[in-house]
Amino acid sequence: MKKIMLLALATMLTLNVISQTPLTGIGKLKLYSPISLINELGYNENTKIIDNKSDFFKYAYKKSSGDNIYEIVQDSTKEKFYGGYYNKDVRKFYLPSYKVIPTLEINCLNLVFYKDTLISIKCNGSTELGEALDLKYGNSNLDLKTEDHTFTYTYTGATVIKTDETYTKTWNTNTKNITCNSVLMIWYDSKGEKLSDYTFSLSDNYYEKIISDIESKITKQIEKREKMSKKQKYDGI
Repeated sequence: MKKIMLLALATMLTLNVISQTPLTGIGKLKLYSPISLINELGYNENTKIIDNKSDFFKYAYKKSSGDNIYEIVQDSTKEKFYGGYYNKDVRKFYLPSYKVIPTLEINCLNLVFYKDTLISIKCNGSTELGEALDLKYGNSNLDLKTEDHTFTYTYTGATVIKTDETYTKTWNTNTKNITCNSVLMIWYDSKGEKLSDYTFSLSDNYYEKIISDIESKITKQIEKREKMSKKQKYDGI
């Protein structure tokens, strides 16, 4: 009996240590790392800069193979495209694939630095990544949201119900402002065809909020400038 109690106590202590371990990174990708981390990942003077929509979709958008690294920037004089930032204090880098350890590779990796400090790590989600985090930091909390949609077949008039599903796993990071989650979305488009998207995010909410607020202000300034330019174009009418 004494041995059983000791074993139970040891198990509880082990679980307690796991649950209190701070979750701030994946492998060498640690939040608050200096921007010199990019050099370790392969950044050099020949790294391609992506500053337009065409190159973004060609080299970065959902590209999941290859070991190149790209820097994504947004020029305020060019068309806005998903992925870049106007704020010059923010730098964003994209890696199609990255091997965290020999047995775990992640894809579509986005790293965001604010004032040369890493504040966001985002990539495709995967069963392997989720399992690895569960084992090291304790089991995540799972939340499931569903929504039914009724589809009618054009030729027969028959109806069928299909259910959108959103699975959200959240890990306790034990660190203020840092959130970690994976989101698996399964949904059906207007034709009833099944689509899915699986993402993982580890980031500092405080700095993401700062960046979001600054981007919003810059966007409004650009829109105001463009509106004034259009008004001047038609002066005298």
